[in-house]
Amino acid sequence: AEIIYTRRFTDHHRFSQQEIINTINQSIKLGAEAILTTEKDAVRFPFIERLDIPILFMRVEIEMFTGEEEFMDWISRICFKNHRAA
Repeated sequence: AEIIYTRRFTDHHRFSQQEIINTINQSIKLGAEAILTTEKDAVRFPFIERLDIPILFMRVEIEMFTGEEEFMDWISRICFKNHRAA
């Protein structure tokens, strides 16, 4: 596969129908065979009634090779710290 067009949005972006339509139109114009996004972003796409190009998504997973226990401890300290008033 060859990447022929990219479009970046901020994290947690709420996509408008027009943004998706513009992306579809530009992708087709450039000869793309499909549009690829992440699963995380795909769930925020509005419904579009177009079947002229497939919109595919990929699941992204993180695997830690070292330091997983330390990382989880750090996350726990941040997320679950005691917020008692003095």
